[in-house]
Amino acid sequence: AKFAVDAKTDELVEVDRITTLDPQFATAIVNDELGFSTGFGTLEVIAFNPSTMEVIERIDLSVNTPLPDAGENVVRGVSGAYYNEVTGKLFLALNFNLTTTNAFYDLTDVYMEIIDVNTLAREGSIRHPEAFYPRMNGVDNSVIDAEGNLYIVVQGSYGLDGLLGPFAPDRSRPQI
Repeated sequence: AKFAVDAKTDELVEVDRITTLDPQFATAIVNDELGFSTGFGTLEVIAFNPSTMEVIERIDLSVNTPLPDAGENVVRGVSGAYYNEVTGKLFLALNFNLTTTNAFYDLTDVYMEIIDVNTLAREGSIRHPEAFYPRMNGVDNSVIDAEGNLYIVVQGSYGLDGLLGPFAPDRSRPQI
């Protein structure tokens, strides 16, 4: 939803919204005419106009996804959206959550999808071996340097495995 402050009443009012059945989890705004939003449990990205809240295109990431298919007990979707203005690409960190475990992310590798923001075309996938879940306590912690390199601070599985501190395994420690 898009909100604004009413100039006469100083109250917050809803201007418009995009309706979707899936909760939206990751959003990246490119400019006043282009933004991207996607959900934790869906492999679809909505390209939209942030000024008008109109949907421009729906991009299906489920086709040729590198994520394994684990049947009924899995939630696959997008956990992070990172716009890189140096390269003109949108990087989407994929989520893989088995509902039968206590972890938020059940793979040891991180998978990213790449979208060209000019053509809205999916360009492919990247696999980062043993990089773990690219989120830190549910907050984006990304840095893009002048050369366009994307760095994401991550914290394993939020410590849900109960193994925090100096003797914790690598998967439970903050990483870059």
